[in-house]
Amino acid sequence: MASTTKIMTALVALDLYDPKAWVTVDRAWTGIEGSSMYLKPGERLQIIDLLYGLMLMSGNDAAVALASVLTGDPDDFTELMNRKAAELKLENTAFANPNGLEGEGHYSTAYDMARLMAAAMQHPLFREIAGTASCERAGRYMNNHNKLLGMYEGCVGGKTGYTRKAGRCLVSVAERQGRQLIAVTLDAPDDWNDHMAMYDACFDGLCMTGLSAAGTIGSIPVADGQGNVCPLYAEEGFSMALLPGEQEKIRLKLCGPRMVYGPIAAGEEYGYLTASLGTRELFRTPIYYKTEIPAPVSAEKNGRFRQWLLDRITGSAS
Repeated sequence: MASTTKIMTALVALDLYDPKAWVTVDRAWTGIEGSSMYLKPGERLQIIDLLYGLMLMSGNDAAVALASVLTGDPDDFTELMNRKAAELKLENTAFANPNGLEGEGHYSTAYDMARLMAAAMQHPLFREIAGTASCERAGRYMNNHNKLLGMYEGCVGGKTGYTRKAGRCLVSVAERQGRQLIAVTLDAPDDWNDHMAMYDACFDGLCMTGLSAAGTIGSIPVADGQGNVCPLYAEEGFSMALLPGEQEKIRLKLCGPRMVYGPIAAGEEYGYLTASLGTRELFRTPIYYKTEIPAPVSAEKNGRFRQWLLDRITGSAS
């Protein structure tokens, strides 16, 4: 997967370090083969500068620097990368270094890289860095190697990679109509066009679908012994752009008591409604009682009867 490895390097670094922390560049971090952000021995810069150099310039030296800050030994950091892979259940991925240079036991799959990018994009700072087309930091002009940021409408991030053995590798992210899609190609000579074609095929298939409407959504039994029910309502509905076949996988769940007891005022909150796709919750909205529920008459009668019976028993005993 070549330098797409640096997605994991950045994610682990963000877990470990304060982005504003300052570091002094060690000579061992410089002169690393391949792409570089051209670190200089003794140079002072912040962790965030290294992260930008890692993701935009694909700096192999930035990767070694980030990996060395922890203990001085990049192998310790690489071990944490493998632990993170296990945590994310990337079952066909292993890291031998933090930069993606060719190494024994360094491998992944397109599917695992897509899942890794999905996890990384949940981190706000990673998302910001990966989506930056160009910037000036630490006295350097940095231009993102991911050309899709300017070539494809909706592209919000990604990472390129290349070695002679791995070929051209690309992980990219695009968003339209509220949906985030991730495309991955490994050893693909025409990766820019491949990604745009895949995105077009998916986005063209999206269909805006109403999953839940505002207004009355059902009713709940009232425990009054009369078989009454109380209608429930939502103040807002939910629509989402879905891919073919996804609507059948949507699950709506109404969360609240199975039976209600009065008194309850109209407009009081009953519970909530959720919409989920697989394990991902898409939407949650409060649900309210539409009508007033008075205190059960039968309960009042039962209370009076119990008091009368208690008085009789007490009186007879005396």
